[in-house]
Amino acid sequence: LRMIGKDAHEYQDFLTLHKAQLVHSGIPEHYYRTVFEKIELEKYDSGDYMMMLTDGENWEVQSTTTIDSGDANTIFLVDHCWTFHAEQVKKALRSIPGLAQRLSSLTGVGYPDGDGYESEEETGLEELIERLSEKIWDLAETYTIQKDDEKVTVCYMMDELGSRIQHSETPNMKMAPFFHITKQFAVTLMWPAEDEIAPETSITRDVTLGETDTGKRAARLAIFRDHIEVDQESLRMAEVEKLNPYNMYGRKDQTLPEGVERDSEHPASLRLKQASPSDPIKVFTDLKFMADALSDPLFKAVNSDKDADFISTSSNFDKFKEFYEQHPTKVINQFPNENVICCKDLLLKVARRCKIEEKDREQCDQLIIERLNSPSKTWLRTFTPGGALSGLIWSTSCRSS
Repeated sequence: LRMIGKDAHEYQDFLTLHKAQLVHSGIPEHYYRTVFEKIELEKYDSGDYMMMLTDGENWEVQSTTTIDSGDANTIFLVDHCWTFHAEQVKKALRSIPGLAQRLSSLTGVGYPDGDGYESEEETGLEELIERLSEKIWDLAETYTIQKDDEKVTVCYMMDELGSRIQHSETPNMKMAPFFHITKQFAVTLMWPAEDEIAPETSITRDVTLGETDTGKRAARLAIFRDHIEVDQESLRMAEVEKLNPYNMYGRKDQTLPEGVERDSEHPASLRLKQASPSDPIKVFTDLKFMADALSDPLFKAVNSDKDADFISTSSNFDKFKEFYEQHPTKVINQFPNENVICCKDLLLKVARRCKIEEKDREQCDQLIIERLNSPSKTWLRTFTPGGALSGLIWSTSCRSS
């Protein structure tokens, strides 16, 4: 699979916008180019490698040929047959032609007869919609996108092949939603979890997307079970920090100076205090609006950081030790580890480390046990209380979010 005449710059633009997303999903790097090309060509070729089988009641997806993880072409696009918001389910089922009928077939809602599923006249469209609005959450997933200044959770259902891939504790495939920023649409990416999948092998995946925490995993699998037994301690929201590739992507280790003077006699402090219109503070910045705004006679814009007393850069800076040793009289607009405040994902982790009162923990633990064992599991799609359980259920699958 190679696109003839496709400008290499387009692929680089794709990586610039989407590499962090690919890293976060754990997709091996040798698949990146294939993802780009298959999306550009709208190439949904999973049917060349697998097929759907049924015994009349249960469905299975099975490989029809060897699927080699070393082959760059063995990452597949899985289409989304329906994208929606949770509060608009019934409205969409009523207004989109053919949607209720397709989901009826996909979910198995309705009583089979010799020709398939019973007709709308027999069940009544409204009754079908009521039953579908409960059943779809067994198959629905979600992803989150940034819209203006807020994050929006979008629900979707994969097509027949994607929806019929069964859960396994030892899956041979991995799946993750992927949102194309430029084209503004989403697909699910599927790739091998094993080195090689032999022909006539049942295709499976882990619907918790690899969650290893016992309590969180049990919560995400609760949608498949009538009852769940989890000890309360395993449900406590104690954030475990993991140095996974996504956490580290785009970040570098910082070098920190030793024995830094922290008083008014520091050379840099003295230089700033001694500034005057005849000896202004020389400022170097890569921000044009800042350079244009330096109208005070105590400041003067310069074209090189070597000539500057004060450096203001929009790029992440990490060589604090070298900077201090080589330029003890200079000042820079960043300080070590400020990213724990400036980067939203790190700020969230810091906030989660705050101590939780034991009383609040016990109340939330009891609530989650009651909810997990309740007859209806539709609450799972929106239940995200504060306190001890905030963040326990995440928005990557409506089965568990």
